[in-house]
Amino acid sequence: MPSHPTNDAKKLSRLPPTDEAVGTKPGEEPTEPSSLEPAVVNLYPGTVVTLRASSNPRPRCEFLTACCYLGSSKDPQLRTQAYLDTLASNSFISLGLYNRLQKHDPHQQYWNTTNKYFIFNLAVGTTEHRAQVLSVLLQMDSFQVWHTFGVAPIESFDCILGADFCQAYLCNIRWQDKLMEL
Repeated sequence: MPSHPTNDAKKLSRLPPTDEAVGTKPGEEPTEPSSLEPAVVNLYPGTVVTLRASSNPRPRCEFLTACCYLGSSKDPQLRTQAYLDTLASNSFISLGLYNRLQKHDPHQQYWNTTNKYFIFNLAVGTTEHRAQVLSVLLQMDSFQVWHTFGVAPIESFDCILGADFCQAYLCNIRWQDKLMEL
């Protein structure tokens, strides 16, 4: 089983700003659960979460991590770069990465489905999308944490680490050294 996280600095790659996720499609409405399945729970009932966290008072910081794994760090198919965006409302993984997790870890040793979802929309447009919530092991160097991600039809990045991740784990960004401290 994975060890507890440490507070080591992580290598970053600088990224120019981007204003929207690409290639999204409308989400599905929740279905009625069967008597054998737990009820599906909306994390933010009655609320449509914007992809951007508009209430965040900090200036926007965004970059790509040098390398991370969602799932087993022994599987090169699960290696990616996470896009950290302090103004993204939540953390997301792409449908493509979700499909790779299912294929390369079918016994769900490093990820779990939940009975939770939330409704979100993008910074541009009014279309609402449904994001199924997963718990996934995120690994960057010696830092390891189980974190929740919404599955979204994004194409620009496999993984977006949003305000929820930043508030829980991000201690400091050292831009000159291209390091983040978790």
